[in-house]
Parts: sequence; C-alpha cells; structure tokens
Amino acid sequence: MQLKEARANLDPNSVVNRSAEADAGAWIRSNTDAATVVMARQVPSVHHFSQRKVMWFPPSSDPHLLIKGIVEYKINLVVVVRESYYYLPPDDVCFAALLAAYPNSFHLIYKTQEFEIFKVDAESLSLSEISRCKPSKMCSRVAAPDEE
Repeated sequence: MQLKEARANLDPNSVVNRSAEADAGAWIRSNTDAATVVMARQVPSVHHFSQRKVMWFPPSSDPHLLIKGIVEYKINLVVVVRESYYYLPPDDVCFAALLAAYPNSFHLIYKTQEFEIFKVDAESLSLSEISRCKPSKMCSRVAAPDEE
C-alpha cells in the first residue's frame, strides 16, 4: 500500500499531485503571453505552474476593494476556484460580488468543474467609477527602501 502511494507521489500526473490551482496555472502558461498578470488565491501554486506574475486574490466580497486592486496591479486574468474553503469567503462568492458590480468587465475564457478563468476587460472599467471606490488596504503600497 505504501509503495503504491510513494509511486503516485513521484508521478506529477497522478491524482494526488493534481489541484485546481496547478491545472489553472498550466492552462495559463500554455495559453497566455508571458507578460500576463494573474490574480489568484493560491499565489505560489499558480505562479509555479503558470510562470506568470501572480497577485493575491484577497478573501473579500467588497467589489470596490477588489476592482481597485485589479486596476492598480493591471490584472489580466482572475482564477476562481470552486469549493476552496481555506480562506473565507470562498473565491466564487467573492468573484460573484465583483461580477455583479462590474458585469461587463470580466469574460469567462476557460472553465472546468474545479475552476474558472476570467479575462479582465480593462477598457470597460471607467476610471471615474473606480476613483469613487472606497480606499482599500489592498491597494495601499509600502514604499521600497530606495523610494523613501
């Protein structure tokens, strides 16, 4: 029994080594430009498999906080994992609030049973609409030592 599990651990394609984040990252790596910026909850996993810059998708259902981060960090894609309960509220709940507030700003480009990937339509985001958003901790930035 242990030998069988050990072999499965060594196989990168085995069920024990699969995750929605890994699969999403692999899809992103195969289907996007290297300059693509991604927003996802599990930053290390998505970054490892996508080899793209990944910003954290905070567990917030405040669409104004989320959209300000998306604009500030020039996010191109958002990874939404279903049934991910490490952080609450889960990805799909947070993204549903964002999609309800900005329905024309996101387009589904890839979907599986475990996750969805949405493309951000930056042109549809009105700067005046975003500037009215409440200030957010996510968008505040700490200056690097050489910027002070």
